[in-house]
Amino acid sequence: MAERRLSIGDVMGAVFVIGLGCAAVRGQNLLWSSTMLTLTLAGLGTATVLALVRRDRPAAVGAAVFGWSSLILTLATYPERVTRPRLLHTIAAVFLKDYLFEGSYQVGITLLTRPDRAHYDWIVLSLETIAFAFFGGWVGRALAPRVPPPSPPPAGGDALRRA
Repeated sequence: MAERRLSIGDVMGAVFVIGLGCAAVRGQNLLWSSTMLTLTLAGLGTATVLALVRRDRPAAVGAAVFGWSSLILTLATYPERVTRPRLLHTIAAVFLKDYLFEGSYQVGITLLTRPDRAHYDWIVLSLETIAFAFFGGWVGRALAPRVPPPSPPPAGGDALRRA
């Protein structure tokens, strides 16, 4: 059996997520928890669409299955997480409403910069979902059967096809 290795894209993605996660854990406010939740849902949605549209993507199938199952099981077993972060587009709508009708961003800025334990919980939930999705993608790629590339046509095969 051939040795399975991580690609440079896998390593770059992991470094990006680790860096983003460290910044989010340090910030622990509504903006970071909303950003992490939005990116998690966008990544899982993209993996799901890739898994459904392109059947030759075993990493996308593994990431979608592991990521969604991790998110659903975590949310089902922790029902006390009532304070949910908003997605980024709803935060932008709140800022726009504050600016248009009240003429300032002060309410939104105060809300975004206040640290809270619930935001930390959502950041960690997003990070563990992304970690399970990465692991699922690796497992999907490792368990996929190796299909050899198609062989080139034989020399002079064009003359055989015309006959």
